[in-house]
Amino acid sequence: MELPTCLIVDVSPTQFFSNPIVGLVGSVASVLGVLLALHFYRKSRHFRELVYQVDPSKAALVRADQLSRLKTSFDGRVIETDITAAQITLWNRGTSSIRSSDILEPVAICLGERIRILEATVRKTTRDVLGLTLDQSEFETGKIGIYWKILENNDGCTIQIIYSGNSDVRITVEGVIEGQHQIRSDLDPTGRLRPLERVLSWLPLFSVVLGVFGLGATVALHSLFVSGLRWWRFALVYGLGLLLIVAGGLLHRPFQRPSRTPLD
Repeated sequence: MELPTCLIVDVSPTQFFSNPIVGLVGSVASVLGVLLALHFYRKSRHFRELVYQVDPSKAALVRADQLSRLKTSFDGRVIETDITAAQITLWNRGTSSIRSSDILEPVAICLGERIRILEATVRKTTRDVLGLTLDQSEFETGKIGIYWKILENNDGCTIQIIYSGNSDVRITVEGVIEGQHQIRSDLDPTGRLRPLERVLSWLPLFSVVLGVFGLGATVALHSLFVSGLRWWRFALVYGLGLLLIVAGGLLHRPFQRPSRTPLD
């Protein structure tokens, strides 16, 4: 009776690690490791971060330069300026909740002392239990006070404002919250994402580029030291792949689009 024979394959460490599949798996694992580390680091932090976003597309309801003998009035007062509608979204992007007791200086939407607010309404909220209210006592000075019971992670609201002025009026949110000295928009004045958000928006593309680079480099080394093939062909292939990815990212230009809010 013959015993079964065992096939022993002698594979050196150099041959194993020069295999393109091993290089691809290592590149993907490295990229995933970095992304997971960033994700869990952000989740482990406890912080409050109230942010806002003004919708860039403001609606001109009335244009004063296009009126002839027509007059616009509100509450019995004639308005001789433009009338514009704008929407602003406010939400807690932090991991810790923001309660009313955490507000050190009242939170208010500010349009400037010379801008008269005609109307402000809450169009949408993430939950009905927020207890959100608007203070209309300072409409004449261009301010809208915002009060709530609690804002947990990704809790917020969308507020529509109708004011006497054109679309160039700058809308900001002021106030001080415990642990956060300034409330800022996640968009810069031109409507683009701020530097940190730009970097985060490029992370997926960077991961793909890193994966392609790792695969191409592994294949090139394998062909150069193991297979004896012309390595420049492989280098040319993955180089063209990198150029296509970068060109696609530039055409996509994700940093120019407003980021999504929890109420989108």
